[in-house]
This record gives sequence, structure tokens and C-alpha cells, in this order.
Amino acid sequence: MSGKRAKAHHYIPKAILRHFLINDQQVWLSERVANGGFCEPTERNIDTVFVKKDYYTVLDNGSLSDKVEKDFYGKIDNFL
Repeated sequence: MSGKRAKAHHYIPKAILRHFLINDQQVWLSERVANGGFCEPTERNIDTVFVKKDYYTVLDNGSLSDKVEKDFYGKIDNFL
């Protein structure tokens, strides 16, 4: 990743999402709408679902760091 800090963090790991693939890298996703129901399911890439910007970002010596994402959760995801 050429030294850039990862900003998109999966709160449901891709290792788990892979068990629900419908084709290649796609899963079904239905999002909640304003009235409390759900919209029609759509196929979405696992790289872009269940992601939150800077979810695991921490301060390390006064700078934003993705070390929790890379050094902890990344290793777990690779292991799984």
C-alpha cells in the first residue's frame, strides 16, 4: 500500500463475508430505509460493504495510525 494509511476499515471482516459469496466477490445486501423496512437486495462487492472510514484509526505519537487495522485485525483476517 506504498506507505499510505488505510482509512476504510471493515467492521465485518472479509474472511467472514467470503462465506456468503454469490459470485466471485459479491454478496447480497439490503439496507435499512427511513420507515424501518429494507430496500430491495442488491449485489455488492465485499471490498465496499460493512466498511466505515477510520473505524480502527488511533493516535500514535500524535499522528493518525492504522496500526490496529494492520497489526491486529489484518493478521486475524489473514489467519482466517
